[in-house]
Amino acid sequence: MKVLLLIDSLGSGGAQRQLCLLARELKRAGWNVELLVYHSALDHFGPLLAAAEIPVIRLQKQTRFSLRTPVAIAWHALTGGYQAMLAFLPTPTVYGAIARAAGGPPLLVSERFSFQGSKPDRASWVVAQFQRLAAVVVCNSRHHGARFTAAFPWLRSRTCVVYNGAELTPAQPLTTGARPLRLLAIGTVTPRKNFATVIEALGCLRAHGLPVPQVRWAGKVGLEPAERAARAQAERRLVELDLASHWEWLGERTDIPTLLGECDALIHASFLEGFPNAMGEAFAAGRPVLASAVGDHALLVREGENGFLFDPAAAESIAAAMVRAQQLERGALQEMGRRARAVAETQLSVSAMTRHYARLLRAAGGTEEAVL
Repeated sequence: MKVLLLIDSLGSGGAQRQLCLLARELKRAGWNVELLVYHSALDHFGPLLAAAEIPVIRLQKQTRFSLRTPVAIAWHALTGGYQAMLAFLPTPTVYGAIARAAGGPPLLVSERFSFQGSKPDRASWVVAQFQRLAAVVVCNSRHHGARFTAAFPWLRSRTCVVYNGAELTPAQPLTTGARPLRLLAIGTVTPRKNFATVIEALGCLRAHGLPVPQVRWAGKVGLEPAERAARAQAERRLVELDLASHWEWLGERTDIPTLLGECDALIHASFLEGFPNAMGEAFAAGRPVLASAVGDHALLVREGENGFLFDPAAAESIAAAMVRAQQLERGALQEMGRRARAVAETQLSVSAMTRHYARLLRAAGGTEEAVL
């Protein structure tokens, strides 16, 4: 089966990672896969696709509202002999819907958390109108799917949930039982990821005379002025609390498995999530997760079994989760890691994600009955 996968770029984002892993696994299964991007300068995952020998159609969008990009995408969709298309992210969804309306192949879209407030914003509502042209809309968590279908009930019958997939590389043993606790955070340095409250949680521990964990944050700084200002404020706050030696900004990294192998646990404090790649990667590496009690996190993180949950708005709650993790003996922490790995193996593997998408693509292409 020949399919076209659409996304904005091959940058380092979670959606890009998922689509590229999916492309690789479909290719390994014998599918004819091509990928199209329209911001060709970003190429973080280019080597992965090149190693898998997956062709990439690279367009270059000149302006924000350029008509050339959707026209070019529609032309490729109509002339490429594809049996189905899959688009990740809002703007590629719009472009894929335009191609479908022009007579292109059936379209699937992966809805990567459309709106953050209690009600859809105007942009999300507009995208949902284009999603009417999709055969299937995929959400990446149950919580997200419920919010999405409540906001856009006309899409309920064609909406399903597929969790993000994590690569099941060999689980990594803890390298040391030394304290303080070593925590890794993975994500763009943006206020939604909640690094500011994590810093305040460290301050709570310091104020109570308790051991303070080491936190390493892997991820690029967001491009918006407000994101850069928030990072600068975090730097100042670390100095004010005398915590600079307990925090390390790692920047954008390509060696996440190595970083996970060097930590005791992942901390994921986001205020709002669909399904975070970082959590799946940590579970796959055999690392417990300290996570905000939002979205589907409570369905995957079992308190005291494979991690700990906390209120992301309360520094004291985050600090309490750190204390519980830090009080564990080495053997108990390793056992939590083994349970985390089991969750990855049974629910969060790339192969499981690929099977779900393959079934949906075959159904859209007319070779298999859809079961949502």
